[in-house]
Amino acid sequence: MDTSDYNSKIQELLSDASTYKKVKNDPTNNTLKTTSDLIKKHSEKLNLDLKSIIPTCAKPPKLYGLPKIHKPNAPLRPIVSQIDSPTYRLAQYLANILSPLKGHTRAHTKDSYHFVSEIKDLHLADNETMVSFDVQSLFTCLPVEDCISIVTRRLEENNMPVEYAVLLRHCLTSGYLLWKEEFYKQVDGVAMGSPVSPIVADIFMEDFEEKALLTSPINPRFYKRYVDDTFTILPLDKVTAFIDHLNSLNSKVQFTMELEANNSLAFLDALVIRNPDNTLSHTVYRKKTHTDRYLNGDSHHHPSQLATVGKSLFQRARGICDSKHLAAELQHVKQVLHDNKLRVPRLRVNE
Repeated sequence: MDTSDYNSKIQELLSDASTYKKVKNDPTNNTLKTTSDLIKKHSEKLNLDLKSIIPTCAKPPKLYGLPKIHKPNAPLRPIVSQIDSPTYRLAQYLANILSPLKGHTRAHTKDSYHFVSEIKDLHLADNETMVSFDVQSLFTCLPVEDCISIVTRRLEENNMPVEYAVLLRHCLTSGYLLWKEEFYKQVDGVAMGSPVSPIVADIFMEDFEEKALLTSPINPRFYKRYVDDTFTILPLDKVTAFIDHLNSLNSKVQFTMELEANNSLAFLDALVIRNPDNTLSHTVYRKKTHTDRYLNGDSHHHPSQLATVGKSLFQRARGICDSKHLAAELQHVKQVLHDNKLRVPRLRVNE
């Protein structure tokens, strides 16, 4: 992507008036003071470590875009680098506080390894299909007030001080960014790049899916979610009705879907394959844009870093592949390591 295309796509993102608004002045100093004052106000109640949370100096968050090269026209994923911004330390602190409030729903899946352990005994009916639902631009479409209300309720349910929600409100509503010497305020949604944003997004999605499943006229036999991406098993003739139901619940939160193709569907790092008898197999999934290029063994990286490449690839293969696909994946990994001039690690049996 050349510079002009990149800049044009960034400008297109910033032109969305429902998400960003240009402001005349640099909000950094004002946000820095407001953040410090708010932390001090609640420090005694929350037993805050002021030295680690109060920002002593700050610089404006900067916007950049990551091209989604696996999608048509390579749209940009907007990232707002919050490091050293006025709310960065507070967002880090809140991420640690709020993290235990998520991950306790039946639909939650922790990672690819957890996911494949949950599907290993599944058997599809002839009229069922695998389908993935994905939220379009989750972070920028999150309704902030809804997020704060949900977090407040979770805090109350867990007998935690609701003052944490006050601090969270400040982090989520004081967002701004710098792009080419111009400042923009984020008027809704949360910034991808803030430490607390993934936690808030997960908590919101848990609440959303709970309401969606309770009110849905169709009850999916299997439904698992990782952040904004779900793996679902539904009767094929009910898929359209189910996504219509999801998209009717909140005008800001809209889903796209991907049906299984050639008897397979990718979810996280796993490719789930429907067998002729309607049981499911699973192996490692690689996007079409994946190049199998890793650290080169002739490079001057520390030996421990070079050794980690092979070990992690072998562990991924053994954690994701079933017995039907493991040998082929291990052979692929060995070839990849050879091509990158990396040593094949000696692993213990239990690794």
